[in-house]
Amino acid sequence: MQSAPNLCYHYTSRYAAQNIISTGRLSPSAGGVVFLTPDLYRSGAEAANRLAIIGKPAEVRLEIPLNRLAAMSPLTSVQIYTQFGLFREGQGHEFTVDRPIDVRDLAWYPLSVP
Repeated sequence: MQSAPNLCYHYTSRYAAQNIISTGRLSPSAGGVVFLTPDLYRSGAEAANRLAIIGKPAEVRLEIPLNRLAAMSPLTSVQIYTQFGLFREGQGHEFTVDRPIDVRDLAWYPLSVP
């Protein structure tokens, strides 16, 4: 699905979204980065499959204006994930930032369920 040219997206669980909303910041994970994508998905299953999201449900989408971001990594294609009996097709696109993002006034959207 086509996204707006000035937006990127973060897909996550409702639980994680509650924590992000309570702090007003989307902070880097334990790996030191925030994963973002220019790809717009409307279903959690499609987002999880294309972005190889493992270990949490993709239930909500955060829309982030690109002008909120510090230096971004280059855009890469998500690779196929096949470990521990799980399969994700990949082929989505992602980039990362290594600094917290102020999300206090940004919109969250629920993703459709399969």
